Formats: sequence, C-alpha cells, structure tokens
Amino acid sequence: MSNTSTGDPGKPMEKPSEDLSEAMRQLSVTTYDSHETSGPFVVIREDFKKAAFDDLACTLKNPKLQLEEFSVHVSYYNEIEKNNNEIRNLLELLDHQLSVKKVDYLVFRPSCLLSILPFLKSGVLEKISLSFDYRAVDWSIDSTGMDQIALLEQWKQAEELELRTPFDKFPMEYATHFKRFEFDESFNMDRNKFIRIKNFLTKLDNFEQCNLSCLGSGFRRSISKLLGASVSGNGWEKVFHHPIPDSDHYFEIKLTIFSFNLKITKKKREIH
Repeated sequence: MSNTSTGDPGKPMEKPSEDLSEAMRQLSVTTYDSHETSGPFVVIREDFKKAAFDDLACTLKNPKLQLEEFSVHVSYYNEIEKNNNEIRNLLELLDHQLSVKKVDYLVFRPSCLLSILPFLKSGVLEKISLSFDYRAVDWSIDSTGMDQIALLEQWKQAEELELRTPFDKFPMEYATHFKRFEFDESFNMDRNKFIRIKNFLTKLDNFEQCNLSCLGSGFRRSISKLLGASVSGNGWEKVFHHPIPDSDHYFEIKLTIFSFNLKITKKKREIH
C-alpha cells in the first residue's frame, strides 16, 4: 500500500511509529515520501503488517489530507479476503471520505473494489486504475458485483479508466461514461481486438482520448493495413485519420513506432 500526499501545508505529516522508522533505517529503507527516491520498500518483521496498518490509519485520520494517489496491491493470493476486509474496516472507522484523485488497485474480483471505492470522495476522484492478477475471476460473468460498482457515484463521476489487463477481460458496458482510457495489452493485441476497441470507442458520446500500449512487432505488421495511409509523420511517429460513422468528428491515431504505443484522440472535423 502506498500514498502520495499533498496534505495541509500548514500541518506536518504524522510520521510512522518510532519502531517502524528504526527498522527502516536499519535496513536502509526509504518511503514514497522520500525526496531521495520513489519506490516501494520492504521491511521484514513479524508485526510489520499491523504496524503498517496502524501508521496508515494514523495518516488517514487527517480530514484535510489530499491524496494525488491511493494505491493498494495485495501480494498474497491466499490473504485477499482478509486484507480487503482489514482495509475496509480501517476506512469505515474514518469520520470522513478520503480526498483522492487517483485510486490504483490490484483486484481479483469486483468485491475488492467495493472495499475502497465507497470511502473516496465522489467528484474528487478522477482516475481509476485497475490491475488484475492472473488468478482473477472473469469480471464479465460477475454481473452482481459490477452492478453494485456501477451504482456508486465514485464510479459514475470518475472520468478516466486505466486497465492493466486485456480489454476483453473487463465488461466494458459498465465503462461507457468514461472520457479517457488507458489499455495495457502487452502481447494480447491483434487486429481483431484493435477493431473491437475502436468500435467500442466509436459508440461513446463523451470519449476524448485512449492510450493503447502493447508489445511485439507482429501487431505492427498486422495493423498496418487497418490504419491505412498516414496523413503525416516522421521516423518516430505516424499520424492517421479515421472517420467516425454518422458523426462530424474523427479519430486521430498517433502511432509511436519503436515503443509501439497508439494514442486515439477524438477530434471535430473542420468545416471550410
């Protein structure tokens, strides 16, 4: 778990317990709040989990706390239910909702997201980032859990969805209100999936932009015919224009050649 805070500038952040701080010093550990480095830390001690939850609870009690990001990743599959319950219990004890712009969560099923989302301020939450463990259930068959999530104002008012999982694994019919998307397809992309993603975006009235990343040169070759002729470009990037049926808008598709990232932006046609 990690959090990045912009908190009350007039009030110093509450520090971790002395025992935890000493353990971190002995192991040359730094936290996300360190100016020297940014990254996770590992402390090996029997009661570390309790100490971590206690320190997190102490920090989150500050009602003026404003978080750019609240990230929760559970490492052990056999402790999912227990850890999610502990996180939910911790958040239920607060007398306020958390002011968070982005939530980043490693999830196994929709109920995991229900442990956090209701305790974040709707209207403040802008981006929801979901990572899926390979043992995760297929969300497309868990309609009850998704129905509950879709009713939350936090879900309905967020504007950006990031999925670090194949596009087809998530029931996108629950995500039609988002304006911006990030899809991480790794090696799971092919021309048929690209067509499905593009068709999905075509149907969204509020859509603005989608960043699509994938790996492998095979997709680059297979998609070249789909993209057609570029309207501009250089050795690093090519730009394509695709019309949107029955619309005065079009898709501008930018292909970054060597990293193979696609950026799809909805733009209005200029009428001369």
